[in-house]
Amino acid sequence: MVTEAIKNMKNLKKLFTIHYSLFPASKGSALVFVMVALLFLAGVGLTFVFWLSSESRQAGRRQAVTRDYYVAEAGTEKAILDVKNPAGPYIWTKGFNYTSSYILNGETVTVTVTNVGEQ
Repeated sequence: MVTEAIKNMKNLKKLFTIHYSLFPASKGSALVFVMVALLFLAGVGLTFVFWLSSESRQAGRRQAVTRDYYVAEAGTEKAILDVKNPAGPYIWTKGFNYTSSYILNGETVTVTVTNVGEQ
């Protein structure tokens, strides 16, 4: 019985040796697989970081455009108020031109109002 078990173990060892020798390239394949997986994950991570930084820059630009719009709108309203002020020296006639600079919210705004109509 013991001799038969030894024979089976020898046969198993031969089978394993044959199997191992059939696939010699598989030695170290786990390392290659892990390296490829890490490279893929690094690529995904870098893509995500670049996407987030792009979104951040785009949000900053959108905020600047919105701020500039409201500053220009406020400057225009202030200029119209100055021109329409009855106590002011301005007479709204054809060809009237009014230019003024304001500092609004830390921004310098230059507004020009021109009457191009009949009156």
